[in-house]
Amino acid sequence: MADYKLDSVVAAMGLTEEQKKQIIEQSIREEREEIVEQALTFIENIYVHLPLKRARSAVNPLQRLQLLKYGLVKMNEFHFQQQMIGIFTELRDLHTVYLPPMPYQSINFVLPFLMEEFYEGNQRFYVVSHVHEDFEHPNFHKGVIITHWNGIPIERAIELNSMRIYGSNENSSRIHSLNSMTVRSGSKYLVPDEEWLYISYLTTNKEHYEHRFQWQTYDFPETQVVGNSKVSGSLGIDFEAIKLQKIKKGLFAAISKSDNQICDETDFQWSIFSTDYGEFGYVKIPSFIEQIYRYHQPLS
Repeated sequence: MADYKLDSVVAAMGLTEEQKKQIIEQSIREEREEIVEQALTFIENIYVHLPLKRARSAVNPLQRLQLLKYGLVKMNEFHFQQQMIGIFTELRDLHTVYLPPMPYQSINFVLPFLMEEFYEGNQRFYVVSHVHEDFEHPNFHKGVIITHWNGIPIERAIELNSMRIYGSNENSSRIHSLNSMTVRSGSKYLVPDEEWLYISYLTTNKEHYEHRFQWQTYDFPETQVVGNSKVSGSLGIDFEAIKLQKIKKGLFAAISKSDNQICDETDFQWSIFSTDYGEFGYVKIPSFIEQIYRYHQPLS
């Protein structure tokens, strides 16, 4: 087995030299110790839900932080950020979130398609709902059914991914896991475990195929990183979900907009659909986040 090398991983992700430098040389040991001490103080003396989380999830974040503190000498920056994210994720609480520094928050990883779920009877399936306009393939297109993810049955793959999610219950974790299968946030995942993956799928003609996909980097402007706002944490806003939504919009919204869909500058959308049962209106408000920030500004 070879030693893990962060520089070789980030080099394969197509990052700029400045971004590589920021990731590899982010913080010194003293800064990490201060971060761990602040986390210990917060969880031990301020976090009132700790007894509940211990009983419900059988977690011990204080002990993990103590062990992390004594292992900082031999720990690289990437491993440290992984540990901090993992400790806070175990609490399953959107009010208690650890965010790594820049450039993690602005670097994200995407695949050229989106996946959504649907049901036939009581059976759940996962369909490719959008494919990026730059991706061309004779068999992989909108409407194919995903069956396996790197050889893992898709249901199990989503379940494994949900272990990295802040969702407080099984259903919440599964939905958020599905939402992040093809769009990975750098502030949550740092970098994907795999540089590429194999997707097995079933076409509309019931033919089975497999395709290898490479993760692509997607830089998210630092000015749009929702997690920078103190309002997100204090109100328990799921800024990760909002960021993923914005990334998906940037990648796919322009090519999925239908002729009968009306948009205005606030992103409020509505459509009218004609069916055998009459006409139905569809209204979509992607986010109330801007209104929330507006009404929670400090008084001057």
